[in-house]
Amino acid sequence: MKIKLDENLSREHRELLSKYGHDAATVHDEKLQGSSDNNLWREVCKEGRFLLTLDVGFADARRIAAKSHPGILLIRTSRKGSKNIAGIIRRVFEEISPEEMQGCIVVADDSKTRIRRAK
Repeated sequence: MKIKLDENLSREHRELLSKYGHDAATVHDEKLQGSSDNNLWREVCKEGRFLLTLDVGFADARRIAAKSHPGILLIRTSRKGSKNIAGIIRRVFEEISPEEMQGCIVVADDSKTRIRRAK
């Protein structure tokens, strides 16, 4: 799976996803940090990459049409430490196949994962 990590995620998270066999790139690697959400979203869709983010704006189903994109994983946690976020990423990618997440908005918190599928 081709994945882009938003600027609030680190190279450590990219390396974790690479260990799972994914083609992961960070916003920092591509010099997109500080870009508007709209600009980042255009790049994500153009590249066909699944987006991992902590930015709740990307999970607004009214703003992002279902199945119009490669997919989004929104991480919602009260403990924003890198290790905690890595644990959530690990859990999601062990529980759900990349195919199940394609075109969906996936929301994962400290204990559960929900998938918003297109109707």
